[in-house]
Order: sequence, then structure tokens, then C-alpha cells
Amino acid sequence: MLEKGINWEYRHVDMLKAETRTPQHREIHPFGKVPILDVVDDRGETVLRIRESRAIGRYIAIAFPGKGNDLMPDMSDADAMAAFEEAASMEISYFSTEAWRYSADIIIKPILGIPRVDKQTLQEIWNGLSDAMKVMDGILSSRKYLAGSGFTLVDIWAMPWMSLLIDLKGEAGVLFSGLPHLRQWWERVILRPAWQEAYKLMNEAYEVMRQNYPV
Repeated sequence: MLEKGINWEYRHVDMLKAETRTPQHREIHPFGKVPILDVVDDRGETVLRIRESRAIGRYIAIAFPGKGNDLMPDMSDADAMAAFEEAASMEISYFSTEAWRYSADIIIKPILGIPRVDKQTLQEIWNGLSDAMKVMDGILSSRKYLAGSGFTLVDIWAMPWMSLLIDLKGEAGVLFSGLPHLRQWWERVILRPAWQEAYKLMNEAYEVMRQNYPV
């Protein structure tokens, strides 16, 4: 939404307090998850509710074609759409999902008191994640962004996880060691004004979590 310049209002749901598991929340998301986007009319009444981050992203990209930056290819361009969907599928299947498994074990499980995986299993998760980043580096050796020549939702979906992995590894130089094209991509995308604003919001949320849930 920051890339599109769309007005929006954020409402916090504390997952660590199981607020997503309440009957009230399950009425708006039957699987007890976030995010959820409510599209409202001029009277503030919900006219459309969309669940799941990638569905929300695609909706925003398609519903506001004349605002801000284009985040998907022209849907009439079959070749560009195929490249976009391929990149989107690979990003969630091999990168974001593994990044979630890795970071959740280190950050979330201690907060919730859930037993962590053993060191060997964590290393195996990291090895799979490392392999995915090597593939991404290879892809970026011949294109500017993950889905082609233009910045898209695929880059947006990967960026928060990449930022978190940098934090966990201590610095970008460690994470991107031996991955020059991935590092160049990262240095390019973090200059975007929308990311800089989103990064501030992410840090504010992380700070609240650290204060409320010290480990």
C-alpha cells in the first residue's frame, strides 16, 4: 500500500497473546490468521474482505492500476505473467517458508515457551534456506529484480524476510557472503521510499514485541 500511495489504517492483533484464536477473530478469518484487509466505502462500511497476504497484494496491484508504482506485469502479457507467477511460487515455496521456519525457531518459540528444534535440524533448515538464496543469486545474475526487469510484489514479499535474516546473522555482509547479485538486489530495493517507511514500522513493531515479551 505504501508503494501505491493508498490511504490505510492499521489495527494490531497480538498473535503472541493468541488474539487470532478467539471466536471473534475466527469469524473474520476461519483459520485464525493475519493479515486481513477490509476495503471500506465512504461511509466506513466494509464492502470487501480479503484474507492472506499474497491475495491482498495481488488485489492492491490490480485494483489500483493508476496509482503509485505498478507491482505486477500487464495481465494481458502472458510471458511476463508466467515469469511473475513462477517467481512468486518459487519465493514462497523455497525462501519465505524456510525463512519463517528458521526465524520462528530462534525468535518466536522462546517467547511462547515452545521447545526449539535441535541444532542439527536448525542447521538443515538453514542449509535449505542458503540453497534457496544461491538460486536467487543466480536468477538475479541475469535480471534486475526477482520476477524480471521491474520491481514487483515478489520483491516485496521477500524483503521483510531478508531483513530479518540480516538481523539474525548480524550484518548484510555475513548473509550475502558469496552472493553478489543478491546483495546488489538488496542494496537496490532498500532505497525505495516505501521500504524505508515500512522498515520504520517494522522496527516499531519489533520494539514493542521486545518490550512486551523479553526473552
